[in-house]
Amino acid sequence: MPKYYHNPKFYLVVSLLIGTFIRFYGLNIQSFWVDELCTVRFSSNSISYLWKYLVNDVHPPLYQLFMFYWFKIFGTSEISARFPSAIAGVLSLLAMYHYSKQFFDKYISTSATILLSLTYAGIYYSQEARPYSFLILLSIVSIFCFMKILSNENPSFKDYTTYSIISILTAYIHYFGLLLIIFQFIYLFLITVFFNKQKLLNIIVIQFLLLIAYIPWIHVMIDTLKHKGGGNAWIQKPGLDFLSSYIYLVIYPIRNVFIAFSFLMIVPLALDFRKFTTNLLSYSKAMNLKSPILVLVYLAISTSTASFIISQHTPILTPRNLLIISPIIYLIISVWISMCSKLSAYKQNAYILTICIVCFALASPDYYSPYKEQWRESTNYAVQNSDNQTMFVILDFFWDDFGLCSYYFNKTEVPKNSVCIIDKEDKDDIRNIYSQMTSLDKNRMIIIGVHEKLTKSEQDFLESKSTSHEVKEFTSAVVYIYRFN
Repeated sequence: MPKYYHNPKFYLVVSLLIGTFIRFYGLNIQSFWVDELCTVRFSSNSISYLWKYLVNDVHPPLYQLFMFYWFKIFGTSEISARFPSAIAGVLSLLAMYHYSKQFFDKYISTSATILLSLTYAGIYYSQEARPYSFLILLSIVSIFCFMKILSNENPSFKDYTTYSIISILTAYIHYFGLLLIIFQFIYLFLITVFFNKQKLLNIIVIQFLLLIAYIPWIHVMIDTLKHKGGGNAWIQKPGLDFLSSYIYLVIYPIRNVFIAFSFLMIVPLALDFRKFTTNLLSYSKAMNLKSPILVLVYLAISTSTASFIISQHTPILTPRNLLIISPIIYLIISVWISMCSKLSAYKQNAYILTICIVCFALASPDYYSPYKEQWRESTNYAVQNSDNQTMFVILDFFWDDFGLCSYYFNKTEVPKNSVCIIDKEDKDDIRNIYSQMTSLDKNRMIIIGVHEKLTKSEQDFLESKSTSHEVKEFTSAVVYIYRFN
């Protein structure tokens, strides 16, 4: 076998190339869904308009502020809006390898990078115009900066400064980023108090700097928890099945692919159970309070348990919010595989890379076909079937004059002299809309329903007046076309 197959850098480069390609490929395959349209709507408006949104949002402001300036330069297309997330996704891969190899051997670091590169969560959120790809990136950097200060007896000024800056950015990108930082501070403070009091002043200064930096936003965060938390919105109280839904998200949310991946991760245990057990025991005995794997397990358990408990009162926990610990999951899997003697050194990298490529290949046909809300497709279909005698009616539950489908409608070239009505939840009687159409001397009505359909009586009325009609269903949208003489 050629020597390059023995080098973990070979597997690292292959995974980075594939991971980078699939993060940038098809950024515009999916139509925007509602949360992405929120990103576009609020960050492409004036700064005063954006600020009114931010103080009423359920997220910290950093991502939306960044996108405000991004849209000013690059516009609001699907590719433009999702491109920063793809960049953050690629940087996450580089960060995972660069930082983890400081605490684990090069084979484990490579395996963890492969998993982040080719499993679902890292790919999906690198192609969504939301803050979660940035959350993964900043979580990786903050975790390892924290571990560097923890493990080093005399951290440099640069170490403290870097960790302070990353902590502030992580806290401002997402509230679960703040949660991760809080549990890092708790551990760091306790270890410093008991084992290295010389660092205590520096640790207190870091915590104080985060507090000072977060003061402008604390009152908004408190108001969010009181009045706009998950208990008053769409998030449900999590049950014991939350763990399975989270692991599905982090690995592959397609049942057969997930089962195949999980089975192959257990195979090393069966290959050499006795040696595997011996290695596991030896690894456990060598751990102390500063051991990387123990610190990672602490962060995973503390953040997930705390958010689970809080969510029993005020639901805040969703699988995507816990992306802060997804890098930890990948590292734990990599350490697990490394304990199998038959998969030592480069063999573990080859094994994990092969599994991930096969699993992603099985999942990709579903992943790279439209499955999000098809507001773009429904709008294009409606416009393609229109003429200058058309009245468009958009049934849209969204805010003011923006709307969900309206974003795409306003980007299309509708026929000259056509008329558009955006109809809200308190929609007019369809007979009134029909009367408006006839008074304008139009003979075609195209209705785009966003999360909303015409009632049976409304359809019957329009069918009785029309000479022909058709209905086409899309994901979360439906288009009705009525033609009149």
